[in-house]
Amino acid sequence: MVRSVLLSREGPRPMVKSVALSHGFWHLGQFAQDYRNAFGEAPSATLERIRGTA
Repeated sequence: MVRSVLLSREGPRPMVKSVALSHGFWHLGQFAQDYRNAFGEAPSATLERIRGTA
């Protein structure tokens, strides 16, 4: 569910921290590590790739 929010191009650009917390991830370092293990990139990299850095 977190990945689908990060991959969405609709609405304002989300913050990784807000998305993780709203989906029940409280330890952000562990979340980032688990996300990278599952998807091969950091959650912030997903956002940059889909939304650009602007």
